[in-house]
Formats: sequence, C-alpha cells, structure tokens
Amino acid sequence: MQIQLPELMKHRASLLGEVGHSWLREVDSLVSNIAEFWGLKALGQLSGGTEALVFLCETHDGHAVMKLGIPGSLDREIRTLSLAEGRGYATLLNFDAGLDAILIERLGDQLAEASMSVDEKIEILCNTLKIAWCRIDPQNGLMSGAEKAAAQADYIKTQWMQLNRPCSPEIIDRALEYATNRREAFDATKSCLIHGDAHIWNTLNAEGSSTNYKFVDPDGLYAEPAIDLAISLREWRDEILDDDALENGRRRCELLDKLTDVSTDAIWQWGFVEHVSCGLLDLNLQDAAAAEKHFDIAKYWVRG
Repeated sequence: MQIQLPELMKHRASLLGEVGHSWLREVDSLVSNIAEFWGLKALGQLSGGTEALVFLCETHDGHAVMKLGIPGSLDREIRTLSLAEGRGYATLLNFDAGLDAILIERLGDQLAEASMSVDEKIEILCNTLKIAWCRIDPQNGLMSGAEKAAAQADYIKTQWMQLNRPCSPEIIDRALEYATNRREAFDATKSCLIHGDAHIWNTLNAEGSSTNYKFVDPDGLYAEPAIDLAISLREWRDEILDDDALENGRRRCELLDKLTDVSTDAIWQWGFVEHVSCGLLDLNLQDAAAAEKHFDIAKYWVRG
C-alpha cells in the first residue's frame, strides 16, 4: 500500500528534529509492523488528518480504523478514549502509546455531511456531548480548564505581537480578560471529561448509539463543558456574520444554553477566546480569509 504523507504532517514531524525525521523515514514499516502485530489487514488510507495517518483495516470480526500519529501526538487522545470507554466517543479497541498508534471502532459519515440545518446539527452535537461529558478522577493526567485558559492567553499575547498586531488591542484585551475569568472560574468539583474540539467534522455517524453519533479526535481536557459548546459558537462563521453578528452570536449562545443548561456567560467568553486564538492560528497557517472572519466577529462582539 502506498502511504501518502500530507505536507502539513511532514512539516509538523520535521519540527521535532531527529525524532520526527526518523519517524518519517520509518513510517512505512511502522504501519506494516503494527498492522501485523494487531492481526489487521490494512485496506486503504483514509483522507484527512494533520498529525496522524488513518487507515481502514479488516479485523477478525469486521472493520476498524487504525491511526498512527507523529511522535507525541496521540497521548491525550489515548487517555481520553480510555477514560470515555465508548460513552459518546469511538470505542478504543487497542493502542500502543509508545508508538502513538490506536485502533478504534469504524464509524460512519461526518455530521458535516448530513443534510440538516445548523440548529439541527447543533442539537445533535449538544445531545452527544451530554453523553460524553462524564465525571472522572481529578488525578487524570489531562490538561485542566485553568491550564487551557492560561495557555490560550499566552498564545494570544505572543502571536499577536509576532504577527504584527493583526487585530485591535481592544479585541486582545477582551480575549485576555475572558481567559483570565475562565482560569479563575475553574472548579474541579464541576469539571468533567470534555472533548476540546467538538465540531461537526469530529462527529461521526454511529448507528445504534444513543444519539446515532460519536466523537473522534479528542483534544481531551478536564474542564467545564462550556469549552466544548464554545466550538459551536466559533463555527459557521458566515451565518454569524450575516446581517447582525452580535445578535446572531447571542442567539446561538442562548440555543446552546437551552440545549445543555450551561452558563451563557461561560460559553460566550470561551467562544470569544476561540475566535481570537483561531484567527491568529489561521494567519500562522497562511489562511488570511479565515482569519479575517474570526477577527470580524470579535470586532462586533467586543462592542456588545
């Protein structure tokens, strides 16, 4: 089987120095060896992924999906899927943390491909999240909500300067204020296992599950559920920018609250931080058009 390595994956691996270069040289044999050890027949490479190669495989009793990540990329995913035990997430069938390899159940199409309205997709996301949000031991090894907020604030401050201040100081100040609020609001007694990037491309059809959907590719956090809901406040940017961006954002935030009973203030603050950090990230990825939409939304929201 001819393995295709996306350019972005090559770049990310090369940033790891000799460890990454060694992985790139050995990736073909790694895939073959892992498949053989787990008793799999690799049927073909699946598209997508910037940090891991994904393969459809035949097992002794059906089909599964194998992922091989660049070194160090799947630690949190392995931990998250292990803790979730299939509740709202793809079931973890096997893993090798040392090789950054996992085997998960095969799921269906992405929610992104479903012929539904935005509100209908948000409802499915929320219902699936309510199953996925589970209480876990506070000593779980995952990044906490407080650490996530601090990391976001550091990223925003650093990248804004390095990228020559691409949006107004007012937007940055508000994002840092909200990040501080969420860091100070962290409460381990109210935290749970959350996905961290629960969007419609990470939500796959799972016939027979409670909502007929499950999540894949978790970032894995121990934090407040508002972080997951903020992803839906970050997505569908064109719909938010249509006519009244502030009112559209508020309406969506209220819908998320209605569906989950999670504080609108927390969702809104995480959502604002997401738009600013993603705008900066898009600039780093040389996607100026996407960055502009994030900053435009933040520009309208900062005045509300």
